[in-house]
Amino acid sequence: MRHGFSRPIQVGDTALIEAYVYRAGRTSVSVYLQTYRENLRTGDREPTTESYFVYVAIDDEGEPTAVPQLTTVTERGERLRDAALTGEREGDRG
Repeated sequence: MRHGFSRPIQVGDTALIEAYVYRAGRTSVSVYLQTYRENLRTGDREPTTESYFVYVAIDDEGEPTAVPQLTTVTERGERLRDAALTGEREGDRG
C-alpha cells in the first residue's frame, strides 16, 4: 500500500472516492483510489488523497485463490490503467 495526502477534508465537505482495478495477478488485484473533498454548496472539488492498494483473493478456507484476468475495453480504461502503473512506479522511487 502506498498513499499520499495533499489536503484535509473539512467538516461540512463531502468525501468522494473513485477507485478502479488497474492490474490483476494470479491471486491479487491492484486498486488505485483517488479521494476528493467537495463543497456541496459551491460544487468546488479538490483532490485530497491518492492510494495504491493490493488485495489478495481468498477462498472459504482462507487460502489465496485465482482472480479473473483484467481486461480493458475502452480508451479511457487504458489511460486510467497506464496512469496508475506510472504513478505506482514513480512512488516506488520516492
